[in-house]
Amino acid sequence: MAKGKLKVKDIVVNEYLTVAQVKEIKSVINEWITCDNDYTFDNLLNDQTIMFAENCDDCICKPEVIKIEKLEWICNYQGRKNDYDSDITIWVTAIVDLGCDKIVRLSYDLLDSMLMDAKSGCSGLIYQPQNK
Repeated sequence: MAKGKLKVKDIVVNEYLTVAQVKEIKSVINEWITCDNDYTFDNLLNDQTIMFAENCDDCICKPEVIKIEKLEWICNYQGRKNDYDSDITIWVTAIVDLGCDKIVRLSYDLLDSMLMDAKSGCSGLIYQPQNK
């Protein structure tokens, strides 16, 4: 993955995707990811990671993204369809500082997080905290 400015092309394509799923990627990107010179893909990733982190029970104050570790296209478990009608997901893994000496590794569905609100939540996971 490129250092600095990320682009959609920097997302790793998981080897377990079918040919049909790989063909679906372009339409998912065109429909769901809109960026420009002022609001880049990096901005989108940072904002969505913070928004997801704010929904963690342990979040005390405004979270801060330390590092986006990985972006990957993956297929959903047992062909589950997302709310955006796809069986593939952009899975983000990031290290985030939740405040009060609490650092966690988060994994979440980027596009699902763009749909989430306080009631719906998001289909992500929170890994064991790494205290620093």
